[in-house]
Amino acid sequence: MDRERNYQKVLKARRMLDELDEDCQVLKDVVLINGEWVILLNLRNKGKVTSDFSEWTSWYVMLGMNYPEDDITFYPLKKGGISAVYPHQSPHQLFEESLPFFASNPCLEQYHPGLISQKYDIDKLYQYVVQSLEWIKRASQGDLLAEGDHFELVAYPSSTDTKVIFSEDKLSFTRWKNSEEKVGFCNIKSGSISKNQHRKIFYITDFYFGKNSYKKENKQIKLVKWGNYVVSEKTQEQRGIWLKLKEMPRLEPWEAPKNWGELISILKESKIDFKKDIFPILDEMRDGLTHYMVLGFPIPKIVGSPNIEYFWQALTLPVLSNVRTPAKQFKGFRKNELGYRTVDKKFLFSKNKKITWVKSENWSPSSLISRGGVTEEINQLNYLVIGVGSLGSAITELMVRAGVTKLDIIDPDILKMGNLVRHKLLASDINYTKASKMQERLSNSNIHYTGKSFTENIEDYLRKNPKALSKYDVIIETTGDDKVLNSISSIDSNVKMFSISIGLDAKHLYVYSENNRNIDMEMFVTKINPFLKMDSTDFQPNLHPRDGIGCWHPLFPARIDHVEILAGIAVNIIEEDISCNKNFITVVERGQLGSTAIVVRDEML
Repeated sequence: MDRERNYQKVLKARRMLDELDEDCQVLKDVVLINGEWVILLNLRNKGKVTSDFSEWTSWYVMLGMNYPEDDITFYPLKKGGISAVYPHQSPHQLFEESLPFFASNPCLEQYHPGLISQKYDIDKLYQYVVQSLEWIKRASQGDLLAEGDHFELVAYPSSTDTKVIFSEDKLSFTRWKNSEEKVGFCNIKSGSISKNQHRKIFYITDFYFGKNSYKKENKQIKLVKWGNYVVSEKTQEQRGIWLKLKEMPRLEPWEAPKNWGELISILKESKIDFKKDIFPILDEMRDGLTHYMVLGFPIPKIVGSPNIEYFWQALTLPVLSNVRTPAKQFKGFRKNELGYRTVDKKFLFSKNKKITWVKSENWSPSSLISRGGVTEEINQLNYLVIGVGSLGSAITELMVRAGVTKLDIIDPDILKMGNLVRHKLLASDINYTKASKMQERLSNSNIHYTGKSFTENIEDYLRKNPKALSKYDVIIETTGDDKVLNSISSIDSNVKMFSISIGLDAKHLYVYSENNRNIDMEMFVTKINPFLKMDSTDFQPNLHPRDGIGCWHPLFPARIDHVEILAGIAVNIIEEDISCNKNFITVVERGQLGSTAIVVRDEML
């Protein structure tokens, strides 16, 4: 019954194509193949007729069984379709060669994001065909990537979940641009994302130039300062090889090189000679292990604009010949440098030997927070957070996930089961100090996070390190304890200070920002006292025991969702007060359905 109902939907969608009869011909009507509805179409090229784009091109169109909810994919037929790969199109070579079509589906959703809204419309097929006609037209004219469009990398096909990760930004771009070096070693740390997963992540940590340069400081070009997660947990190291190219390696119009013959020809355009420049480096890697080569090239953000960063595309090097290589491969040669190179050139780097590309991604701080983070001005500061209970743990995690990487935490408390009701930590963290486990959690939240934890109270910390506060730009205390503020204010420092707390039931958020030398807690308490009384009228003290110290301690009764709403607002206040370089007493009131309102925002002059 469901199949028949779906078939009727597909037939209705197919009949809509009759309206496009001048530009769309049905070569083979709808049929069910391997759980997919399939239809073969001839689509008119309304652009430029070329050797690859005739007036009509043939396409194998797959509709999911549950049309229109499922995806639609267009694949060019090997006979009558298009043979080249263009921008906004996946590579050819990942499907079985026996299939009648190339595995190179145009990404019509990326090319025209409005198609996503067509997900549940019966005319979805019609809309996709219309957009395919436009894609064919622009592809034939060579303007799929027009000036002003977002730049798109060539699709380097990879069949594994392995990833090579690098960190590049505008600053490192200038360093590479001014360097004349073209080849060298890189150091790579590796490890599983999870102990229960086989997927591997490889982090590039260092670049060195020239032969015999691996891990030699005087040959180092660049050091990537990854955070605690990479430095502490990724222990396995291996050497790789890097090449710096003038531009992105590709075949016309927009396809990755498929074999070593094609790549070696492209390297020559960057004046890199495989025999002269690369083999001397490879000779240092004949250990019988798998290694990676990364190709670096400059890219822009917008087509037609200047380049702004380097991208490192990785590939897997074949295991190089060595003393354990079967002797029969060395006909007429000994197992020496000349013999190894001869064997490798013949068997590993021959003209038609396929390249194994590896997924590569830029995980620089700027690229990771581009989806949503605090400003660069804010995330470059040094922070100290005192107290990582319910409110403190929420604030620190929000800040670190938003891009803050230098944030130390102090808290002597041990995590208890009752804390889990509204804390960021987990049951596996019980009986450990909150500070140490929060540092571990933050390290896993941002791979660039380099913060430290201190499992003692602030008084002991300052007693051991009287000048410790001088290295911080901002201190955030969330304890609600007068003694904490008194200890901090007794230290002569010019740090920006935030005291953040919430009232009973998280009805109010209280934020006091001030220069450390000017802290006036009496005035702060006077300002917020009316709201504290307002909170207390809703509660009977004997029914709500208080774990904390002080009259507005964050361990008062409060739900986690309410705490996190106010924690998010606190982060916004921190960012605003730092950016405008002003000090305020701020009170935020939580209303119904998670709504909030600022009821006090008094500047401290």
